[in-house]
Amino acid sequence: MVTSPKKQAAEGKSSAVERAKSRKRYIHLADGNKGGVGKSVLARTLYAVLLDLGTPVLGVETDIDSPDFKGIYTDVQVSCFSEDEKANEQACSIINWAIEDEKNIVVNLPATVHKAFQLWVEQFDIIDLAASHDVGLVKWFICTGEYDSMKSLQVSLEAFGEKIPHVVVKNLK
Repeated sequence: MVTSPKKQAAEGKSSAVERAKSRKRYIHLADGNKGGVGKSVLARTLYAVLLDLGTPVLGVETDIDSPDFKGIYTDVQVSCFSEDEKANEQACSIINWAIEDEKNIVVNLPATVHKAFQLWVEQFDIIDLAASHDVGLVKWFICTGEYDSMKSLQVSLEAFGEKIPHVVVKNLK
């Protein structure tokens, strides 16, 4: 059956939209053990690249004490992690944005957030929830190569290594 170029273009556009909707989304977590290792720079760079590629993306600043990511991009949302189970519910906005808005999420994590992040993941069953909605989690772990940095990476890998892929970025000091 022969169709007009206009109809083919309309059908192509429609199927492209459907393909985009069915694509897996990711929550990219810029993590590291202390301030000044490059988490915010990585978050900003990843966010800029995704924007440039036309990928649906939302930035999330969770480093309330040093909101470097939000300082550059004013449309970045704010959330936080807490070791208080009730307060930790606010961080669920991150997974909700990925699921409901069908966007990739770039999260700038604060230094020393491991305990609160782990509590959130376990308390709200984030890994299974994300998987059930075709949302992947990726930890971009920025380290300096120094002992404390490598130890923090080891702690993160022991907690999430099989469940959340880690991309290790060694930043020169």
